[in-house]
Amino acid sequence: MSTRTKSKNALAIALVLPIVASVGLTAAAPSSGAVSRQQAYNGGFEAGRAGWAVTTPRTRLKVVKQGLSGSKAVKLSKRRPGPAGITGRSRAIRSTTAGAKYAVSAWVRTNQPGALGSLILRESVGGNAVMNTKKVFRAARGWRKVSLTAVTRRSSSQLDVNLFMSRLNKRKSVLVDGVSVVRVGSTAGGSTTPYNPPYNPPPPSPGTAGKMSNGCSISSRGLPVASCGALLGAAYGSNTDPTAWENTMGHRLGVRRTYYGASQVDKGVSVAKADLAKDRIPWISYKLPYSWPEMAAGKGDAWTRDLAVKLSKLDGPVWLALHHEPEGDADIKQWTAMQARLAPIVRSAASNVAYSIVVTGWNQLYGQAQYSLDSLWPKNTKIDMLGVDVYNKYGAVKDGKEYTTHTDMENDYFKKFAAWANPKGIAWGVAETGFTNKAAEVDPQWVQRSYNLMKKHNGVAFTYFNTNLNSIANWALETDTKKRVYAAALKTTPTL
Repeated sequence: MSTRTKSKNALAIALVLPIVASVGLTAAAPSSGAVSRQQAYNGGFEAGRAGWAVTTPRTRLKVVKQGLSGSKAVKLSKRRPGPAGITGRSRAIRSTTAGAKYAVSAWVRTNQPGALGSLILRESVGGNAVMNTKKVFRAARGWRKVSLTAVTRRSSSQLDVNLFMSRLNKRKSVLVDGVSVVRVGSTAGGSTTPYNPPYNPPPPSPGTAGKMSNGCSISSRGLPVASCGALLGAAYGSNTDPTAWENTMGHRLGVRRTYYGASQVDKGVSVAKADLAKDRIPWISYKLPYSWPEMAAGKGDAWTRDLAVKLSKLDGPVWLALHHEPEGDADIKQWTAMQARLAPIVRSAASNVAYSIVVTGWNQLYGQAQYSLDSLWPKNTKIDMLGVDVYNKYGAVKDGKEYTTHTDMENDYFKKFAAWANPKGIAWGVAETGFTNKAAEVDPQWVQRSYNLMKKHNGVAFTYFNTNLNSIANWALETDTKKRVYAAALKTTPTL
């Protein structure tokens, strides 16, 4: 359990595809309501250009390592303004029955935001169109999933998928990744099988997008290669500008933790912008405008999208947490449902934002079963990062009792979190930590050693809680010893 008192209001509390893509569908007919396998051919472009060709003149097609997964995607660019497109190899065959249901989707991105596009499923017989099911969308700078479902009208009909943008300007480009076609059910005989599409997440977070000050790779969402580029940072005062403090240490923070209420969206974005200008990764927490059930039901979608869009316009990566340390605040199942709804909104609107879940850490390993990571983690939802708030309790006093044992950070926490997160491909780090003045006198090298141990187990951030606000112990770096040992550790670590 965090030995800091939780505040209820957070401290005071590139590119979319103008494409025409024909994707083959198999004729296998699952039973009503059954879910079939992925049926798109080379929809992730991992086989390069195989199966794909340009359909418009003066259009350049190139497979690049800029996909949503950090691996491959297809990129189109124009020599002159006009429509641009690609098509999949003609592998479409006839659907065996009328009433077959298909889910079609693609992930698209553009540096020409606002361009109009359509995702279309075309059904034809003998070359004559029977039905076109269309989803119209606007392209955005961030990755956006475009999807539709359609039910076939005729048996023995041919199905083709088209994704089309009407105009691509000169020197603008388009990326597409994750083209997916899945047969999901049947409505034969006039009855409708409820549509429950299988989980079809975006590929993992983007891969290498740049380098940090030590040469280590970092993704566009700010996730470093843990064994090489783990960051050391801090929260400071009451969201106080840490520049003056950094100047005394002669080194920038690698990551900075700040906290906001729901009405402080613009304030948080402004501070994140300032942090990026100083080569710090902002790790920001927001409380929410509505209750967890209301947020899970969609009442807060507009608020969430507004926040994500504003963060997407910043010139660098941001780590975001929504309602951190939820333990004991309300029904944890509603918190999980809220996270499952909001994470896709954030990640699709802002490709530079890593969506993090921040918990106390102690509860997940030693508390009630409902707070275990396996229980509270959103299922079938891409989460980029786990943050844990774990402190060295030695010297802290709680309920009149002083802790007289140093917390074993490696064995009690780091090894266990790494064993859970690393196999899942989820980044993890320490979102808050600290040691008391008494602990610093007994064990002055605790910060450096703990950072090294976290890095050993592939943690990506070690964030010190340099404030005594809402605390039961003197975590702040206020003694000469604590200031000296933290500054020495910081100078060994990278920044953006």
